[in-house]
Amino acid sequence: MIDANGPEMSAPYRPESGAEASAPETQVLTHAHAQAQLQSWLELEVHQLGAGAYQGHCTHYGAGRTRLVHERQNRLIHKTGILPKNTCTISFALGSDPLKRFSHFLDPEPLTFLLPEQTEFDILVPAQVETLYICLEQDRLLAAVRTLSPRFWERPLRGLHGFNTPETGRLVKGLLGLFNPEVNAGLSARTQSLLLDSIALALNQATEVLNCDSLKYRARQRAVHRVKRARDFIDASLQAEQIPSMVELCAHTGCSARTLQYAFHEVMQMTPMVYLRTLRLNRVRSALQNTASTDTRVTQVATRWGFFHLGEFARDYQRLFGERPSETLAGSDAAISLHFCANPIGTPPQNP
Repeated sequence: MIDANGPEMSAPYRPESGAEASAPETQVLTHAHAQAQLQSWLELEVHQLGAGAYQGHCTHYGAGRTRLVHERQNRLIHKTGILPKNTCTISFALGSDPLKRFSHFLDPEPLTFLLPEQTEFDILVPAQVETLYICLEQDRLLAAVRTLSPRFWERPLRGLHGFNTPETGRLVKGLLGLFNPEVNAGLSARTQSLLLDSIALALNQATEVLNCDSLKYRARQRAVHRVKRARDFIDASLQAEQIPSMVELCAHTGCSARTLQYAFHEVMQMTPMVYLRTLRLNRVRSALQNTASTDTRVTQVATRWGFFHLGEFARDYQRLFGERPSETLAGSDAAISLHFCANPIGTPPQNP
C-alpha cells in the first residue's frame, strides 16, 4: 500500500468547469419525502417508518458532480434509490443503533461505504443517526485508486462495498469541516481535488469487509433479496392502483408466509402488511403535501391509496405522522424551511 506521502498521481483530478459552489445550505424538514426532493441529483425515495411528528435536517452543497450531504432526523426512515451513471458515493453512518442497516450490513461499524454507479441502495436509518456522503465522478475516482493500486482496483466495480480504513475518522472530520461556512466559503476546484486525493488514499489503505462465507451473511443476503422482490411487487401494484395481498406477495416472491415475515422482520423491523400500510400512508402524505390544487380533498387522496375506512385511516395517519391529514394539506407550503447557519446540524431535532 502507498501511504499519504506516496508519489503524485499520474492522472490528477480536474473538477468540471463552471461556477464554484456557494456556502452550505441547511433545510429543516417536516416531511420525510422532502429529504428526497432536496437531493434532485439522485433517484431517491424516503419514507417515514417511525411514529411521531417528523423533523429532519439536511445540509448540502456542491459543484459539478461533486456533492456533499449531511443528514439527520428524529424518526426511523427508509431510503431507497439508484445512483446515476458515472456517479459513485462514499458514505458514512455516524452513531451506533441496532436498527441501522445499509443493504446487508446491519448496524455497520465505522465503515467507509463505496456505492458505484447505477447501483440500487436500501438504507434503514434510525432516529438521531447521522448520515454523511459525498457524490463523485466515478471515472475520476477509479483513475485515482487504480494509479495507487492497479492490481486491487482493476476488477469491475459492482455492488456495495464496505471498507475498514484507518483514515475513516480523519476523512469524516474533514468532510464535516467543509459544512462550516465560517471556515469554508465554497467547494473550490482545489478543495474538490484535495477531497478526491484524500478519498483515494483512504481507500488505498482500506481492507474490504467480506463475510460472504458465513452462514449469517448468506441468510441476511437472502432476506434482503426477498424483501426487495416483495417491495418491487408492492411498488408495481401501487402504481397500477392495486393493493397486493399477502397471498400475492408470497406467490410473487416464492416464499411461504412465515419465511417472508421473517425476512421483513430482519430487514425492515416490521411485517409485510405493516410495511405496506406504512408505505401507503407515506404516499398519501406526499400527495397531500405536494398538491397544487385548492380542490384537493383528504378523502379523495386516501381512497386513491386504498383507505376506505376513513376513521381508521385518520387515526393511523395521526399516529404515524403526529398530525391529522387535514393539517398536512393545510400546511403543504411549509414543508421545508430554509436556514443558513455556521453549525448546520448542531442542534438535535426534538422528540416530541
